[in-house]
Amino acid sequence: MSNVYSPVKIGTTVLEECSSNLVNKCSESVLHNQSSLVSEALQLAATGMGIVFIFLALLVLVVKITSCIINKFCRVETELHNSPPRQNQTQLNTGSDLQAGDVKAAIFAAIHKFRQKSIN
Repeated sequence: MSNVYSPVKIGTTVLEECSSNLVNKCSESVLHNQSSLVSEALQLAATGMGIVFIFLALLVLVVKITSCIINKFCRVETELHNSPPRQNQTQLNTGSDLQAGDVKAAIFAAIHKFRQKSIN
C-alpha cells in the first residue's frame, strides 16, 4: 500500500496544481489585456496627434491663401501707406513763397482726393 495516496495529499496536490495553473492563466490573461490596452492607447494617441497636425496644416494653408487674396485686392492701399516718400515730396524749395504748412496741407488734400477717387 505504499503506492496508494491519501485523500488529503491528493486533494492538496490537485488544489495546488489547479491554483498554480489558474494563476499562470490569469497572469497571462492580464499581461495580454495590458499589452492590448497599451497598443490601443498608442493607436489612439497617434490618431489624435495626426488629426491635430492635419488640422493645423490646413489652418496655416488657409491663412496663407487668405493673405495672398487680401494682398492682391488691397495692394494699392498698402503700397500708398508703406512706400517711402518720393524725393520731390520731401525736398522743399526754400526759395518758393509756399510755407511748410501749406505744402503739408496740399499733400494731405491730394491724398484725401486720391482715396475718395479709389473708393468710387
